[in-house]
Amino acid sequence: MHNTFRIVVFLLLAHLFLTACGNNGGSDGGDAGSDTDTDTDTDTDTDSDSDSDTDEEFCGNENVDNLEDCDLGDLNGDPSVCCDDECQYVAADTVCNEGSGDICDQDEVCDGASAVCPDDVTAADDTPCTGNGVNECSEEDSCQSGVCDDNDLAVDTPCDEGVAEPTCNPDTCDGAGACVDEAILTDGAGCTGAGDTCCSGYCVPGIPSAGTCDPCMLPPITTITVAIMDDGGFGDTKWQQIATDLGYTSTIEALTFLDSAASFTGIDVLIYTSPYDAINATRRANIEAFLQAGGGVYMQGEWGTTYTGNIEFDYLVNNNGGTFAWGSAVTGDLVGSAPQGCYATYPESAPSLDYFWYGFSGTGSGAGFQNMLVDGSDAIGFAYCLPAPDRGLVAITSDRDWIVNSSNGFTAAGQAFMTNILARLAFAEQCE
Repeated sequence: MHNTFRIVVFLLLAHLFLTACGNNGGSDGGDAGSDTDTDTDTDTDTDSDSDSDTDEEFCGNENVDNLEDCDLGDLNGDPSVCCDDECQYVAADTVCNEGSGDICDQDEVCDGASAVCPDDVTAADDTPCTGNGVNECSEEDSCQSGVCDDNDLAVDTPCDEGVAEPTCNPDTCDGAGACVDEAILTDGAGCTGAGDTCCSGYCVPGIPSAGTCDPCMLPPITTITVAIMDDGGFGDTKWQQIATDLGYTSTIEALTFLDSAASFTGIDVLIYTSPYDAINATRRANIEAFLQAGGGVYMQGEWGTTYTGNIEFDYLVNNNGGTFAWGSAVTGDLVGSAPQGCYATYPESAPSLDYFWYGFSGTGSGAGFQNMLVDGSDAIGFAYCLPAPDRGLVAITSDRDWIVNSSNGFTAAGQAFMTNILARLAFAEQCE
């Protein structure tokens, strides 16, 4: 009985225990399901956060991903590369390596299809380039190691007036391609040779009075080129002889020479020997342009206002700052007509002419106007110096018999006068 009772009690307790365990298991199972849902939500949120973080850091991880063109990490967007800060190629022709601005080292640019800037490339040495240009103090510029070398002449290299007059007019290069206009030495200062002195910036033989020089002094002879118009052997060959005696280079040219402005290149003096050959508008314009550029022009006149030389001299004076008018005929034998001013004294002493047959008077005014030849009270030869900065010089005598007459012309006195005219025309910039 006691055993039976014990067995019943045991079985009852076992049943209660198992029942309790079953209920707890069901509750836990429900909780577990709830926990599973919660965990799933949590995992989903975590994954979503992870994707968001990856998008923000995607451009810059040095890996080309998704829709990126390129990814150079911290260099993205740097102006020295061709990948922008959104990992896309920058536009073609965007400068990524700035050069020197000239042909020696040009800019490197992106091609729009690569993240890398092209290698720096420079022009070969001695490639011509444009620096400060070619002038008296700078030779042709060229590339050297990627830089345009100005090839400037050394400091104190003579330039401008200093080339011919390094002592009296010591203009020199500054070493940076410019010519420095130095003050000329005072008149009377010593120069090249023993006994030579400076006068108006030129070294001349002899010693003038202290501080003074001959106002008619001209520079020493340099290369002078004279174009003489052909008049069939009347005056052209005479003027050519004078040019040769002065050491100048001269040519006798057909009138068609005047048809092109290019003909005047390298010419210092134009001698128009015939008073008869008409000058058209083109020739007039070319002569005037030459005069305005500082050239010297001699127009041969005759004793009347309708001759070509007379017409053109009148035009050139009145159209370039001066005033001039022809007067009347001066008839007969004008022996004794006298050169005036510097035309009488330098470089030769020119006495009164021993032959001059008929002429034409005139009157002029202006700072640069001068009566060049006078017969008594009548001026019959004239010179006009254009105002600065042009400084061209035009001259005329109102008859040519004193030059071309076969028996009486081209005498020693006439040759001296022609010499002085041509010398002053050759240095038109010295006229006053």
